Amino acid sequence: MGNRASLRLGNIVFETWKDQVDDSIMALFSESEKRIQQITPDPDDEPLDDDDEPSTLLRVEYATNIKVLMKRLDFVGFTLNTCRQMFDIAKTKEIRDRKRWIEDHNANFGDEAKKQQNEYYSTRINLLSQADADTWLLELRQAFLAPPDADPGELSELANSLRPGGLPHFLNPRFPEAYDERFRLRFELEALQTGEAVLDISDLVDYGYCSPSDPLSSWAREWVQTRDREALHLIVLTEGSSDKFVLESALRVLRPELTEYISFMDFAAFKVEGGASFLANMVRSFAGAGIRDRIVAIFDNDTAGCSAQSMLSKQDLPVNIKVMRYPDIVLARNYPTQGPSGDVTMDVNGSAASIELYLGRDVLAEPNGALVPVQWKALDPIMKRYQGEVVRKRGCITRFSEKLLKFERSSETSDLSDWRDLGTIIDAICSAFEDSDREFLLDEANWAAS
Repeated sequence: MGNRASLRLGNIVFETWKDQVDDSIMALFSESEKRIQQITPDPDDEPLDDDDEPSTLLRVEYATNIKVLMKRLDFVGFTLNTCRQMFDIAKTKEIRDRKRWIEDHNANFGDEAKKQQNEYYSTRINLLSQADADTWLLELRQAFLAPPDADPGELSELANSLRPGGLPHFLNPRFPEAYDERFRLRFELEALQTGEAVLDISDLVDYGYCSPSDPLSSWAREWVQTRDREALHLIVLTEGSSDKFVLESALRVLRPELTEYISFMDFAAFKVEGGASFLANMVRSFAGAGIRDRIVAIFDNDTAGCSAQSMLSKQDLPVNIKVMRYPDIVLARNYPTQGPSGDVTMDVNGSAASIELYLGRDVLAEPNGALVPVQWKALDPIMKRYQGEVVRKRGCITRFSEKLLKFERSSETSDLSDWRDLGTIIDAICSAFEDSDREFLLDEANWAAS
């Protein structure tokens, strides 16, 4: 094949590129996933004289888990739901284009090649017309899982048409014709579910197009188009350093595949205590400065956070800035509180759910088994409700640090059930731009299909 790079999903060749790799695909990998191995060519393929030493070649690949690649595609907007909608748009366009070709060439079908082309297009139109996105995905999975020597009679006509090893995918696409191959990639990953995704750049290294040490994935994130570059980096602003420490740690535990795509504002340079007002002012500063990076400002789920979020919602913020609170959680619906009326168990979502309440019941439980209570503070005149705080916060953060250290040192698969509430925050951050991404991608697809 010469100087080509290729992406394999398990045993399936997704795509090959001559002299380069598509930056939008390269950017889905990490430099930590690069592996370099020396290989010796087969002597039968390389005749040697008596005094010659066998040459060595380098195998240079980026390899990651298929599920990791799926999650990264989701993060940059190519969710399964968006790809389903894209399938319908691309399907309509391809059917229209195929029919138009048949109509334009109908008078010249005396040529045998054109007759075959007409038959192929007619079959393709029929297969597309009878399938929706979920049917296509199911048949694609069957095509991928079928053994190479499977009897075609055991598969449907659509599954047979999608089997690897038949016509090249550009002649018989495994996804309706779309303007961005990441839609097809997300579908094929979904069909496979498990296995390894390997981006092989060995030929590019061998032919001198790049060196083994070149950080191609990092470069790709800088070289992609503006919209993709913005989607590949998200800055998270929090109320303070404790929030940053906890969420940064939770991201490493729960979504390690996204640690190079999400960064948290470093509070070391700010000689302030933090808080909701500080975060609100920072959001206004970022908006006024015209910063283009994607930004998520996330407030505590307490009275002060609700008040600050409400005030910001009245401002016309740029589309690259999202403002949210920590999500409501079940644990906070019946939580012990202390106040002038004595000890009361109540719902503290929206009034006292700071980051400490999301650390897990194992962290919040004191030696006697009781949960660290919330102490009610001042009344917020705007929200007309009291602001609450977890008592003994420092002890909670210390126990969380111990829990984190135990997780990082463990060589066994850890139980993540006590990370569930932090997971709701991480999920909210990672999906903050999902709706706007879907709108952008589908608008662009509709424009391309018009």
